[in-house]
Amino acid sequence: EIIPKVLASLPDKRDGSQRPFKFPTECPSCGGPIVRPEGEVAHRCENIDCPAQLRRRIEHFASRRAMDIEGLGTKLVESLLEEGLVKGIPDLYRLEKEAVAGLERMGEKSAENLLNGLEKSKQNPAHRLLHGIGIRHVGEHVAEVLCSSVQDLRDLEKKTAEELEEIEEVGPVVAQAIQDFFAAEHNREVFEQLAELGLNFDCKTAASGAEQVDQVFEGLQFVLTGTLPNLTRDEAKALIQERGGRVTGSVSKKTNYVLVGADPGSKADKAEKLGVPMISEEDLNTALKKGF
Repeated sequence: EIIPKVLASLPDKRDGSQRPFKFPTECPSCGGPIVRPEGEVAHRCENIDCPAQLRRRIEHFASRRAMDIEGLGTKLVESLLEEGLVKGIPDLYRLEKEAVAGLERMGEKSAENLLNGLEKSKQNPAHRLLHGIGIRHVGEHVAEVLCSSVQDLRDLEKKTAEELEEIEEVGPVVAQAIQDFFAAEHNREVFEQLAELGLNFDCKTAASGAEQVDQVFEGLQFVLTGTLPNLTRDEAKALIQERGGRVTGSVSKKTNYVLVGADPGSKADKAEKLGVPMISEEDLNTALKKGF
């Protein structure tokens, strides 16, 4: 890979026609504001429905680790955009069966499956919606952390950068990205439309249809390390979160328990150094009903 480098300026080669470049302040595709995050080189459009970005945004929104919308793959997203049926993420939830069934390679059954998948996704936990909406630097884990700090996703809009940085695992880069996102009026409108369309914004209530369990881990922080005998990390994480616990990525004095499997990494060493209790999968299973 070749990385270009400017070695020198050659003013003697100028013919007088040169003019200083004025960087645009609005996106040439959608007219939304262009933002250059502090410390970064790239300028970015923050409009989540910008046509130039929309296909990939919808693909991410529908992906398994985000909203997990069955039947909404790349080809169908392209068709929906080309036919003008979708011009933004909220339009997905306004689709009608007849219009979808009329698309190439679609039929009534496929259209019905898609609409059922969309309806089902409305009940996803709020942190998956936050991850799916595509705020820069807000991945799956950060979305969970942010959601655990508010009652409703829209509460994030009201927080200052300083308040956001007070949330554990949220630094200035993530805080600024959230500020930039909500600074765009269109993004706030999209959030409100999704709420009106019935998507779950409640961060403190289990999704509709989910089994209600005792919050025996309420207020506790866990860290996972190593390979567990029976559970995957995602499964263990879900069991903890369903019961009110938080799973973080690093061990600190605030960590209550470290769940240790085979071949643990440096997290186990740090837990031992800090005196944080280490538990096994068997210990976790015992605590699922009655706590520690």
